[in-house]
Amino acid sequence: MTEPPRRTSSPADLRARLESAGLGAALAVESWVAIQFFEINLLQVGSFTLSLQKLLSLAVFPVALILMRRWRIPGVLLALALVMVAANSAWYLARGAWYDSRMVTANVSSLLVAFGATVLYTGFAALPDGLARLGRAWVRWALVTAPVCVAQSLGVLPLFNVPPDQLLNRATTIGLERAVGFKADPNFQALMLVVAALSLVIFAPKGGKRSLQLAIIAVGILATLSRMGMLLFVGALCVGPLVRAARTGRLVPTVLRLTGGGLVAVTALVWAAAKGLLPGSLQGFLVERFVDAWRVFVSLSSGQGGALGIGGQVTSGVARAVLALASFRIFLGNPVVGIGAGRSKDLLSAVSGQFNVAHNTYLEMAMMGGAIGVAFMVIYFVPLAGLWRRRRTSFHSEQAWDRTWGYAMALYLVFAFVFLFLSLNTNSILYVPIAVALATRGRRSVANEPVSARA
Repeated sequence: MTEPPRRTSSPADLRARLESAGLGAALAVESWVAIQFFEINLLQVGSFTLSLQKLLSLAVFPVALILMRRWRIPGVLLALALVMVAANSAWYLARGAWYDSRMVTANVSSLLVAFGATVLYTGFAALPDGLARLGRAWVRWALVTAPVCVAQSLGVLPLFNVPPDQLLNRATTIGLERAVGFKADPNFQALMLVVAALSLVIFAPKGGKRSLQLAIIAVGILATLSRMGMLLFVGALCVGPLVRAARTGRLVPTVLRLTGGGLVAVTALVWAAAKGLLPGSLQGFLVERFVDAWRVFVSLSSGQGGALGIGGQVTSGVARAVLALASFRIFLGNPVVGIGAGRSKDLLSAVSGQFNVAHNTYLEMAMMGGAIGVAFMVIYFVPLAGLWRRRRTSFHSEQAWDRTWGYAMALYLVFAFVFLFLSLNTNSILYVPIAVALATRGRRSVANEPVSARA
């Protein structure tokens, strides 16, 4: 009895499959980036918010997977999704509240976010230039959003997605609005623009075009008046030398050289301010905001944080410090199972008088999930340790490895810093450093295989 002949794919079939996979991967990466720049809520059902982002994710991502014909689910992303669900749920389950809407809503959102991250990673794996495409897409949207931010700051365009009861919080004493682009929070918009600046520094060739694009993004960040964004933008400009230094073992002298350059730049800014070369009102406002942050830092470092907000003006820096201290106290009171998802605003209001989230992802996760939330943050940074160990790994193209490795490392460092100021545990952007890091590791593994193993 003879075996039936095996079915083989013709060159045309193989070409069609590759084109389909490429189209699906491009759709996954491009749509995921586009979604990050918008924050539009469509419908509120109880504690569940149906947003345009979630709707597009459910509509577009399955199509992308069908076109790619493959769905890659990295173990780290799967573990983080399960730990996040556990952190959301531990407090409720310990009290027998199996169907609390806050827990269910948080878990649905967390699983959707993790699903999107796996689709993004699958797109990276299917595209030879997946990370560069991510960077290009981010820059395109940033160049659209930055002029919108400038127009919003000047009052030419409205703050599209800011609820009416929060408009006052976006106003300043100098007649400018804190721009938000197509999002609702200026700091979140500043983060989007910082990632775009980082993408330009890593992937775009040096020249006038890149300098102009960086200038447009810088003005957009300035329009948000985000201290975090301004500091990170300066850091993004230093990524190239730092990446080369880390790879060659000359990190310390490079850091010292960049620090010296930074001091020169600060001196130049102080001189420009003293000469009145900057608009007086804007100059005074920025100085006031950074001085506020510095005073809070000094108070915390000297052990006087408990007196913040007592008998004085509750500035932005003071409010964040009060929230951070209250979050830490709540965590210490609930170290095992935390307080559960969706309860931080109410408890922080009771403890600190500030009805807000922690504005700190580390503290938000610890407060929400207790030991489970802390475990989430530990697992989150596991790929970073792996990247650092491979910093001197050879690659078929040293320049390509420098770029991908540098992009992955820089994204992780940016988010490690941002976590100190924003609660990102429910935001889909949370997983982008992990997806990029895993894709970078995968590219290195494939590149180092013998040619016969890849044939």
